[in-house]
Amino acid sequence: MKSSCALNMDLASRYSKWLLAQKYALVTRNQYSKAVRDYAQFLGEKRFADSNHFDVQEYIAVRETQGMSARALRGSLYALRIFFDFLNLGGLVMWVAPRLVRSRPLQPRVPRVLTKDQVGRLFTRTRTLFERAVLETLYGTGCRTGELLSMRIKDEILRPAEYACAVRPATDTSASRPLSCTAFGSISPGGKLDTSS
Repeated sequence: MKSSCALNMDLASRYSKWLLAQKYALVTRNQYSKAVRDYAQFLGEKRFADSNHFDVQEYIAVRETQGMSARALRGSLYALRIFFDFLNLGGLVMWVAPRLVRSRPLQPRVPRVLTKDQVGRLFTRTRTLFERAVLETLYGTGCRTGELLSMRIKDEILRPAEYACAVRPATDTSASRPLSCTAFGSISPGGKLDTSS
């Protein structure tokens, strides 16, 4: 029979595989898996299935005293909620303890926005058509860098005569992002960004 620690680590490993099957982004999978491993380490010999909302509250309090930011604490709590949902789906727990723990509200954060002149200077600093296409895609669509890395271009939707060319992230076939004709100009016929220019 496995020890509690070994069982917790086995469940954490299965959770990582489940996140992959659910097509979570790599960064998200790493963050969620780390949060679950940290919680397992905090529990010691106690099994996940035996932990309750008091354990989760204690874990969050300990992490806060270690200097974790409010945003990171909220992320850890959310990761534990998803993990306990996973355990609940598997019939290992009857209730999702982290959902009984509330996180404190965060101060709204106003994003820093570049001025029109700064954006112009940014675009004039690109040296190749590829750099221009990447910058155009990031700035024009509002996508994150992780989304950009996973984008695949569908050949059948690329029509040079159209202004709105669609780029679909590989992980989400229902979502599409508009691609400007400037960015479109650096795409090769094979559906990949042309890095040779």
